[in-house]
Amino acid sequence: MPSQREPTASGTETRRTIGALGRAWFEWLRRDSGPLALFAVATAVMTWPIVANLDGLWLASHDDDTYAKLWDNWWVATHAFPELSFTRSDLLFHPIGLDLSYHSISWTVASASATLGTVVDRVVAYNLSILVAVFGNAYGAYLLIRTMVDQRAGAIFGGLVYGFAPYALTQSGGHPDLAHLFPIPLTALLTIQAIERASVGRAVAASLMLSLATFTSLYIMVFTILTVGPLALHGALTRQRWCTAGFWRVALAFGVVCAVTLAIRLTPIFFDGDGLSFAIESKYRADSRQTDLLSLVTPPRFHPVFGPLVAKVTAAFGMNRKWPAYLGALPLLLTLFALARSTARARVVLWFSIGVGFVLLSLGPVLRLNGHVYDSIPLPGAFVAWLPPIRAVGRPDYFMLGALLPLAVCAALGLDRFLRDRSRRTVAVLATAGCALLLFEYSNGPYRGALLEASPFHQTLRAEPNGGALIDLPMGREPSKRYMYLQSIHGRPIAEGISGRMPANAYRYVDANYLLSHWKRGVHPPCGAASLAKTAAALDGLALDGFRFVVVHHDRLSPTSPFAKRLRPRPHFQDKFLTVYQLEELRAAPPCRPRRAD
Repeated sequence: MPSQREPTASGTETRRTIGALGRAWFEWLRRDSGPLALFAVATAVMTWPIVANLDGLWLASHDDDTYAKLWDNWWVATHAFPELSFTRSDLLFHPIGLDLSYHSISWTVASASATLGTVVDRVVAYNLSILVAVFGNAYGAYLLIRTMVDQRAGAIFGGLVYGFAPYALTQSGGHPDLAHLFPIPLTALLTIQAIERASVGRAVAASLMLSLATFTSLYIMVFTILTVGPLALHGALTRQRWCTAGFWRVALAFGVVCAVTLAIRLTPIFFDGDGLSFAIESKYRADSRQTDLLSLVTPPRFHPVFGPLVAKVTAAFGMNRKWPAYLGALPLLLTLFALARSTARARVVLWFSIGVGFVLLSLGPVLRLNGHVYDSIPLPGAFVAWLPPIRAVGRPDYFMLGALLPLAVCAALGLDRFLRDRSRRTVAVLATAGCALLLFEYSNGPYRGALLEASPFHQTLRAEPNGGALIDLPMGREPSKRYMYLQSIHGRPIAEGISGRMPANAYRYVDANYLLSHWKRGVHPPCGAASLAKTAAALDGLALDGFRFVVVHHDRLSPTSPFAKRLRPRPHFQDKFLTVYQLEELRAAPPCRPRRAD
């Protein structure tokens, strides 16, 4: 009889590893299945009707920036990685291209969506990324808070605060790169554990989580650093840990891994100092885009019950009319209760101070209250605006995203103290009522979205081997967001585009072309002989540079737009969405406006 082969040491070790992973997976599900199910149901309800529209025809969208994010996902999938071109696109601002070093692309979200887009429709993949973000935020905060409270109910409540606060929900529909906030609580959790346990492994994990935040959004990187920095300092000073060798091993491991991983993302940005300065200053709008102080305690206008009651108040909020900064009465009351009664007073004060810091930054350099700006009342933001990380955020109201985790922690600690020494049944009733009341408070109405409709011209153009480049009219930053989405359908270069932070020389070709420079201002050139000669020369130059079509988009036109009337040549294509002209036809009949209209 042949002898049976003895199992090898490596095979035994592999089986042990698989068994250990299986036991860890089972233990995780056993421990967290309840919170996971609750957060999943809450995500479906609070983002309704996303889960009912995963058909590729409906886009979850609270702002036109969404269309640019769809372009990001498409570009990453079809051009960035295949062509190994990560900081430049020749598809935008044809024929010179666009430097994307300062573009607010979320590499993690775009890459994940692009990968998922190989299995499902890319719009479905995009909508799913929002659901994952909202769910992940709630669960990430839960994992952090669970280490601070005695009752699981407090951690669940804190997860709901962080996941479903109105400001975070609306940002997820307008700036999905800002929706994935879960790296903040996870970095905080790993950092705290690394310092308390002198664990190099936890330090490496914390640095990798910070790197994930950086590749997700540079804004989230800033919020993570501003959150974790005070926590790390507090941990170092507690019990004089900073005097121990273990602390410095943790700090060294964290610093080395961060230096290596963050350099990949940040080096292209700092390569051009002048370009970086221009990019920061061009988007810095602190005096007009700050949080209105009254909006922190005013329900959003989208609330199904309170919205109509506060409509006159929210109408004056400016930024917070669209991006509600409501913190919630229940979380604020529980925060005050934690400050007054919690036995972990030092922890509450630490997190409360971090939250207050973020709120003050979100208020900007001067006070805005009920729509009125009080220039004579300077705020702390005015004295720290020179700091590059603060100034680079550009919009002070974004700092509200950083305030949500401290709010969640403090409210959870307050609820945990309130439920202490109560019976299990009482805890269950009070916790259920509190979570239900919180979700009602945070209700933001149906999640906004739009049906994706596009002219069949784009699909036709995609099938042509020599489609040429397009000039989309009217020009401008806001219309270009939609044009970039349409480019993901037709795949042809376009004359314009956007970047999160526009390079100083992006429009040099447009400004140098006589016709495009007028169209950029929303007018046709005059009809005089000299102007017509310049227009003809500009059209010749456009043709030589590969432009073939001028596309007039009907839905982008204002009633007073000069493009509301058809250009003189016969259209190459026309439907309810757009009118298309061949550049060759325009060269025979150059566009112009009578001098009396100058």
